Amino acid sequence: MSPVSTAPRSALRALAILAAVAAPLALSGCFPIDVTNAQRIDGGGASKSDDPIVESDSAGFDELSFEDGALLTSASTAEWADGLMFDDGWTLTSPDDGNGNWGYTSADGACTAAYWQGYIGDVDTSSGDDRIATDEMLAVVFGATAAEVGEVAVDGGFALAAPGNDDVDARYVVGDDGTVQWVVAGRALVQPGLGFTVTIDCTGQDPEAVLDELNELSAIAVVP
Repeated sequence: MSPVSTAPRSALRALAILAAVAAPLALSGCFPIDVTNAQRIDGGGASKSDDPIVESDSAGFDELSFEDGALLTSASTAEWADGLMFDDGWTLTSPDDGNGNWGYTSADGACTAAYWQGYIGDVDTSSGDDRIATDEMLAVVFGATAAEVGEVAVDGGFALAAPGNDDVDARYVVGDDGTVQWVVAGRALVQPGLGFTVTIDCTGQDPEAVLDELNELSAIAVVP
């Protein structure tokens, strides 16, 4: 795998296995589950600089539930507040590419964390609901349908404003192809038309535990 790795090619099989456990789910065709598809949600990312920085304020919000997303407007802004660059446990191995993609490798080499932020012009946001739109966004990432994602995705959270909380509602999918364990987590903000994902690939470590670790180091900063 490259330093900033994508979800494994066999992730669809893992997704199908998870679905079989959770509920019957018909996956038609062979969808390539590859998080690099997120780059193509809408031509360019919302990144404001080559070096994402930690923000400390999301004025007016103590939390950003899926329902709270309706309080945002088309003029609202949001971006990853990235603290991994200051942590000895992670090394920036793929700087921001100008399309909202950058990533890290853990110090022990066991895990990678690939971040994305950008506009979600190709995502169906007609529901006006951040939760539904988040599944739609993950469906674009996975090359699946929102219904298929909905069968296996679970609720989670990103940190809001400053690391160390889980106050931004999110959705994520976990998988294990027998060699690589992975998580793809995301949140769509319908009103400003923005999306955020993080993809964690690990070998011999729990990616959900790593996702918790990342919440202690990074956050989403929102300006309503």
